[in-house]
This record gives sequence, structure tokens and C-alpha cells, in this order.
Amino acid sequence: MKPATIRLTGLMAVVVGLIGLPGAGQPEANELGETTSSIGDKGPAQGLLSNDDASPALPDVGRADERSVVTPIDVACTPSWDGKPSPVNVVRLINVGAGNSLVGIGWDVILRSVHPSSWLSEMSVCITDSSGIGGFMLRPGTDNFPGGPTSYSSGGVQLLGTLGIPNLVPLADGLIRLEFFETFDDALGQVDGEWACGQLAILTLAPTGGPPPAPVFYSSEAAFVGGVGAGITVEGFDASLATNTRTTSAVTAGGVMVTPSMVCPMRTRIGIYNLAGAAVSSASAVDGSNFLWVVADPASASCPTGHSSTLTIDLPSPATAFGLHITDWGDFILGATLTLSTPTGINHTIAMTPPGLGNGNATFIGVSDPTMSFSRVVLASTALGEAFGIDRVMFRPQCSAPFACRPGDGAPTFCHGDADGDGDGVVNFADITAVLENWGATYPPASGAGNANDDGVVNFADISEVLTFWGAVCP
Repeated sequence: MKPATIRLTGLMAVVVGLIGLPGAGQPEANELGETTSSIGDKGPAQGLLSNDDASPALPDVGRADERSVVTPIDVACTPSWDGKPSPVNVVRLINVGAGNSLVGIGWDVILRSVHPSSWLSEMSVCITDSSGIGGFMLRPGTDNFPGGPTSYSSGGVQLLGTLGIPNLVPLADGLIRLEFFETFDDALGQVDGEWACGQLAILTLAPTGGPPPAPVFYSSEAAFVGGVGAGITVEGFDASLATNTRTTSAVTAGGVMVTPSMVCPMRTRIGIYNLAGAAVSSASAVDGSNFLWVVADPASASCPTGHSSTLTIDLPSPATAFGLHITDWGDFILGATLTLSTPTGINHTIAMTPPGLGNGNATFIGVSDPTMSFSRVVLASTALGEAFGIDRVMFRPQCSAPFACRPGDGAPTFCHGDADGDGDGVVNFADITAVLENWGATYPPASGAGNANDDGVVNFADISEVLTFWGAVCP
């Protein structure tokens, strides 16, 4: 059961949120079991921030020897699972640079309830250094009832100092940790709500010449998925025809286009294969049966050793994170490197020889760069004569507009509480009648008479929705 409280609606719900009363107004518990009171933010912003730390504040923003950087963080499609801490909660790591500090926070997000009893005001994110201890909590929603999709905005970046919160200084790794959680968990091990779309923005302060925010690299898929969060698209080539032949032509699968782009003629050939590893130099599929086999032609007089065999991977939409599995690279060509780069400036060595890697080896590489999006990734191998496999290409599309990261979804067309199906946009007695006449009916979401809250089921939640928005007039 939730703490006893009256679920105030409309303006009163906003007032309760702004004065910092979650549920019954009890203090929030942080990850150490301590308690701290929530405080309301100031100015045009909505939402709650609470302070869990006593870190010393840095000098004011704007000194001549300091540089400030705003880093946008795409949070679209991020589920809100359980209370803090929980192993199923989504955790994101953002590299703001060692020696820099987080001095401001902003948000422009759309939240929605998934569990029928989960309040929008319970969806939170704890922002700390990489230890997960201390820091502060952001709770954008002010609605003490289920609902959504509902928009919340801070009206720009808010300085922590003006909110009474000390600046957040990362550890030597330069990482800021974000854990998305519920202040009250309605269903253990289930998704309570969703950050349906939008961005957070963190303002960091760096001494002049200090490192700017940097991409985060991952060497395992589990770490990549945990660090990047929800909304990842995966292409494993299994829906494409395996020709078991390689050419210099581009391969397109699921909107991902891989092109052998060579410094020298006939430098690289590629094709979709489903043969056993022994038949293709021990390259193999990571899941399913298909994979992309890449063969870099041996060095020649026209293409001497030292040149790179490159693959250009074009994504169907801008992304803030990318990853893929590589098999059987670097098992017999010494003195070679395999690198990943993007037009935005990422340039990372995935592997090198020596040491020689074992026959049939498997490598994962992932990169997340929330500061900017990219649509192209280039793999370059100096192991001329090498053959290797690529599978399970992963990327997280950047959300540039509401619901853009939710395939098949569009902006909601329904009016909260307007259940009578006549589209008049007015919530009144006709809507109560529609709910009662269609009690128990089920529909696809966003359709059906009596479906006042857009969840596709006509029940008590729809009565509550009509009463909550009684008298509302939608555009």
C-alpha cells in the first residue's frame, strides 16, 4: 500500500509537488538508509530535487579560468522499474571528465504510467558519482496519480547552487551515474512507469584546458545495454538472405547499410553467410544463424602493408550509442590494429596485435556519446589478408521529437477523460455514461468508447480519469 494520502488533482497536485510532499510528505530515503527532505525547485521549473550529499560547492559559473559544457542525455524509452537500489533498474554512466564538476540540471521529458497504480510523481532518477553514493535525486513529475503521457520541463538548466544543492564532483574516472527508480515500488520486478521521451541536460564546469565530456566505451554487451538504457535497436542479419558469397557491393539489413570502402581497389569484400565457423576461417554468428563475413584482401604492390581495410556502417537514423560483435579478428596477422571512428570525433582502438588473438575469438565493442549523435561508424583494419565476422549490430536512436523513439507510436490523439467517442473534447456526464455502458470492454490503445485513459480497458481507472479531468476542454 502507498503511504496514506489524498490524491489531489489539477492545481493542488502541482502545489503538493512543488512544496516537496511525496505521498504523505515523509522524507525520502537514500541508498545509505539515511533520510533527507525533498525541496522544491525555483523559477518556472516543475519537479522536485532532493540533496543526498554534502560535497563542497565549486566557485561560481563564469570565472575566466573555467569552461562550462551542457551535455544532453537522451532518456527516451527508459523504463522505471523498482525502488533504489535494484539490479533491474536502468543505470546510465556519463563521462563528464575527471576534475570537472556537475553544477546544473535541466529536463524536458514526457512521463507515463505503465502499472495502473503507479503515480507519475514516483518516477525519479538518482544522480551520483560512479560509486552510487551521495548525489541528489530528480523527480520531474508532480502528479500523485497514474497518468500520462504528461510533459514536464525545467524551463532550462537550473544551477544546483540556487536549489540549495552542492555541486557534484565525480571520482577520478570522471563518470556521473544516473539510476532511474521509483520512490514507491508498486510491483517488484515490473515496470511501473516510462520516461517516454525527452532529455535531461547536465551543466558541467571545467577548468580551462580540462577534458571535455567524453564517450564511454564498453567491452561487453551486458555493460553496454546497462549503460545505454532502453530503446536499443538490434540487427543480426537473420532476416536477410544468406548468399554465402562475398562481393564489393554494400549490404543492407534492417536499415543498416554496410559498405566496403577501400583505399585501394578490391581491398574488402563482404557477404551474409550462415556457414559453420570452420568453413569461414572460424568466424561465426553470435545469435541466430546469419552473420556478415568480411575478407580483407592481402597486401599487394598497389596496396602495401600499412593501409587500412575499412567498412562504413550507415545507420537509418542518428544514434547516441553503437555496438557490435566481431569474431575471429587478429588471429594470425601481427602488427595490426582494428579501430572504430565516427564523424563526430570518436576514434577508438578495439584490438591490436601483438598479442595475437586466438582462433575464433569473439570481441564486443560499444560506445555511448550522449553529447552528440552520429549516423555513420567506420571500422578500419590494418590486418590485410584477415577474414572476420560481424554480427548483432546495435544502436540507440536519438529521440528528436516526442515518441520518435517508439516505433509504431505517434503523439497521443486522445483527450484525457473524454470517453464518449464523439470527439467533442469536453469531459462531462456523457463520458461517465460511456464508461458505464462499455464496462469491461477491451480495445487497442487510443480507441474505443469508454476508454477514458487510453489503456484499452474500460474499468475503474476510466471512472477515475473522467473525475480527475472533469470539466476539461481539449483543443
